[in-house]
Amino acid sequence: MELRVGRLAASPLAMLIWAVFCLWLGLEATLMLLICAAVHEAGHLLAIWALGGRVKQVRARLLGAVIRIERMPYLREALASAAGPAASMLFALLMARKTGTGTFHLLAGSSAALGVFNLLPAYPMDGGRVLYALLAHRFGCEAASRVLLITGYASTACMAAGGIALLRSPAGWALLISAAAMAIHYCKNGRFGLESIG
Repeated sequence: MELRVGRLAASPLAMLIWAVFCLWLGLEATLMLLICAAVHEAGHLLAIWALGGRVKQVRARLLGAVIRIERMPYLREALASAAGPAASMLFALLMARKTGTGTFHLLAGSSAALGVFNLLPAYPMDGGRVLYALLAHRFGCEAASRVLLITGYASTACMAAGGIALLRSPAGWALLISAAAMAIHYCKNGRFGLESIG
């Protein structure tokens, strides 16, 4: 069951995680994360629009938002997927140049972390989508899926290892939660952990 408003949808688990973040990190830090996430997703949406794509739905999930689009050519899809991390890094640079309160620097750090995290070569992260689209364009869907299976499991294992190493910090718990969500995603979505992109 999901909360739906027009083309927007949110899973109960995603809402629960954001509520936990709010209680754990505080309202200000949670709002900063939401601002960084909104900038990131806006990068995707603007790129999809500029490339002639059409958005079917935007769904909030445990690993972030999933934008469902009508099928696009693979190279355009790679550009649209890369636009989110690009927007995050640009926003981080703009915030880092601001002087005054530490809020701008916290926004810069959060946005940069979000951009880098999304470059992991695992589906459904943006890095995984870019890698899949480029490989599928060159070698076909089956070969791309096989590569994503390896990189996805490797990324999940690295996140889990990083979470264990940083267990005493909030970053460690965030990595462990992300690794668990990734593992669940791969189990739910079949052999390659891939959903239909189109």
